[in-house]
Amino acid sequence: LNNKVIQVVEAGGRYETRAVLLALLLAVAATVVGLLVMFLVQATLRPLRRLSETAREVARGNYHERVAVESADEVGALGREFNAMAAALEEREQRLRRSEQLAAVGKMAAQIAHEVRNPLSSIGLNAELLSDEVSGDGEAADLLRAIVREVDRLTRITEQYLRFARLPDPHFEPGDLCALVRSVLAFQQEDLGARGVQLSADIPAALPPLPIDENQLRQGLLNLLRNAAEAMADQPPTERAIAVRVEAV
Repeated sequence: LNNKVIQVVEAGGRYETRAVLLALLLAVAATVVGLLVMFLVQATLRPLRRLSETAREVARGNYHERVAVESADEVGALGREFNAMAAALEEREQRLRRSEQLAAVGKMAAQIAHEVRNPLSSIGLNAELLSDEVSGDGEAADLLRAIVREVDRLTRITEQYLRFARLPDPHFEPGDLCALVRSVLAFQQEDLGARGVQLSADIPAALPPLPIDENQLRQGLLNLLRNAAEAMADQPPTERAIAVRVEAV
């Protein structure tokens, strides 16, 4: 009986040792798995932290900040969408600044034109009175007529600046953009040809009606064509060319 009790105790000791070793092995495995899961969680959350930090920078006004996109999963897709949003915000901010600068320039131009217009009117009136007093076609009369012409020209320039600074609100109506562009090109064809500018156009047969202010858009296109022609005045005739294209995007 004692021998059997000893055998049972020895067997129990061996089982206990195995159980302890198995428990230690399971603890080590659980620790390794826990560390691996923590590493994966950290690796997954790291891009989100960078995205959060970049979002705070963008909220402060640093629109040039971007997120480094390294993965092709959902987090990478979120980073790419965030970069696109930041780029759109940066472009909109630049446009807003340009608009504010143009508005400031317009106000300055209006003030200057308003201040210049009154003295010009006085100079022109006095020159006309002097011209009436001077008889004949002498040098004095020619000089007075030249003064009146230049005053009239400066008056027209100031009126243009005032119209630019006080643009009316657009009145949108459905219109044919292609027909409008063809009309403007036909109107400017002769003037551009006299300047030695070759004009080419790529206009589709028709586009869906668009809400446009025909008068303002026509004036804008005319200004673009005239400015382009004036900018090429110093170029060789073979290099003076304007290409106009209308397309739906």
